[in-house]
Amino acid sequence: DERSKPPPAMWSRCPPRFLQHEIDHLRPGELLAFGRDVHRALMRIGAKITKSGAGLWVGTLSRPWGAPRVYGLYHPAARSPYTWDVSQASLIELLNRTS
Repeated sequence: DERSKPPPAMWSRCPPRFLQHEIDHLRPGELLAFGRDVHRALMRIGAKITKSGAGLWVGTLSRPWGAPRVYGLYHPAARSPYTWDVSQASLIELLNRTS
């Protein structure tokens, strides 16, 4: 419901202030992102993401220490037709093709 939804100010301030610093500290090889808002936040800090399949976005996030791969899926709470299981199936198919 609305009480648990982050306000717009959080989405505009958080990515450059916290998200990119947390990612730089952790230095992940891959990122799994859920939902449109997280997708936009990653784009604002430099992710290059393209659509790869039904409900799946794939790309990289260029950082000074490397470029972790980014996988974006529908949020588990998304409503039809944007359901998480569609994204999950696309991710599994992609990973099976590339392994």
